[in-house]
Amino acid sequence: MGKKFGNFDDLSLGEIESLVGKLASNLPQYGTWTPQWEVVSGTISTGTSQSGTYIKIGELVICSFSLSLSATQAGSPSGYLRIAGLPFTAYNTEQYPKLGTVFSRYWSGNYPSFVEIVNGNLLDIYKYNPTSDPVRVGSNDINDSGSGFGSSIRGTVVYRTFD
Repeated sequence: MGKKFGNFDDLSLGEIESLVGKLASNLPQYGTWTPQWEVVSGTISTGTSQSGTYIKIGELVICSFSLSLSATQAGSPSGYLRIAGLPFTAYNTEQYPKLGTVFSRYWSGNYPSFVEIVNGNLLDIYKYNPTSDPVRVGSNDINDSGSGFGSSIRGTVVYRTFD
């Protein structure tokens, strides 16, 4: 007798295990991650707070993050700021979008406005520049602005993973 839809009597144990595995790999996974400040050269503190959450459905990952850092806590960084520690490695090809939006407070000059995944697991931070292309956020952009809170950034990035 052939296989019938809705009747599992005709399925082998291997076929059932395969179906269960396919279903399980597409169930949402929820978790937390700890985003970390990273700088191209020099040293940088972990900051006053950092937190992140994610949802992974199959190969799709949605990560949210929040970080803050005061100029006095920064250490001695130089160069561009990045965010490290994504919970899953992103596909590193041009055909898959790897951008995210951010909300930021207390930065010098133009505030950070979006992030881009580079090298599979780092977020480069960019700020809008009204007279040219967007530019990367540098360590000299960290500013307390007399707020006592330091520079902060919150955002979400959506990407495809192979993990």
